[in-house]
Amino acid sequence: MLLNEYDKTDLIYLFAQHGKGNARSKEIIYHAIKTVSDRAERVRKIKDIYGAEAAQSFIKRIICGYSYGAQGVALRYRDKYGTLHEITATWDEVTAQIERAISNGDYFSTDY
Repeated sequence: MLLNEYDKTDLIYLFAQHGKGNARSKEIIYHAIKTVSDRAERVRKIKDIYGAEAAQSFIKRIICGYSYGAQGVALRYRDKYGTLHEITATWDEVTAQIERAISNGDYFSTDY
């Protein structure tokens, strides 16, 4: 399913690659993914690491802002016409995309 040019999973993947935006936080998240074997516990750990925060930040010139809290992550992006859209990703979806980025070798890429 396309969301005005962008697939929801791909938007979550871009956010997952970004982490919390700094190397130390990415290392903490990476460690949680690699060391917590229980899936539900791993999702809770990722949620706890992120906490509650909002930012106006461009990620690959696609995502133009995000906020996260207890329910998950709200990602804001603009389509090719400049219209602002928002999707919401659960912490389970975010965790799955962090795992995917790690598995693909993209997690520590600086190209996000």
